[in-house]
Amino acid sequence: MKKEDFYRWFEGRKGTQQRILYGALITLTLMGLIACFFEWLIFFVILKIGFIKSSAILAAFVGMLISGGVLLGSWLRLPVHLGDTKHEVDVDGRVIEIAVAPTMTAVWTYAFGTIDSDRNFAERLIAWLCLPQRLLCAAWYVWKRVGQVNSIHLEACADIVRMLFRKAERVEVETIIEKKPSLNIVRTLRDVSLFDGVIFLTRKGVALSLTGRLLDDLTEWKAQQTSAEFSGDQQGFD
Repeated sequence: MKKEDFYRWFEGRKGTQQRILYGALITLTLMGLIACFFEWLIFFVILKIGFIKSSAILAAFVGMLISGGVLLGSWLRLPVHLGDTKHEVDVDGRVIEIAVAPTMTAVWTYAFGTIDSDRNFAERLIAWLCLPQRLLCAAWYVWKRVGQVNSIHLEACADIVRMLFRKAERVEVETIIEKKPSLNIVRTLRDVSLFDGVIFLTRKGVALSLTGRLLDDLTEWKAQQTSAEFSGDQQGFD
């Protein structure tokens, strides 16, 4: 498995991930806008019938203020729900803080909420009322994530993913630092955490591994590469 071939595979995978992110961005934005419109419409009807009977314009404006206020509050609290997770690693007596980005599963869960049986009726009602704003906030987060994925250091991240694939097991952060001392480890691990299929393990130290699906994809790709190289050698021999 040549480095250059793996870099090309990684770049292709990165492109696929970006297309998926663009799809998520469009989906969340459209759903958020539609949901916000219907929420505003409900607020308008309630305000017009029950509180502001004299002016439809005022009722519409107040409804917009309520929706906008909820959106602002959701946006301000976004780092609480979708902020990086911080982990500390002790390497040769110095502490390094590693930032790990949330997975896209966490983003979708934030956007649509969780089914939590422990919540009372009021908490569930508030969660439903905030759904349109959470969809838009999630879309804004995905838009930022697209830019972050686009700016990752391709070769450095590919080297780490390649190491994880060759080990096929958890690899401690200390081992990565030992094997790749020239890397900006803090930035590179943050970039790697954006790559779908890389998981961070925090039990008994901080380590990295690959999901079974990504391992299968890489194994299949490697077999195709080996087959192509063997076919090329056979043609050259003939």
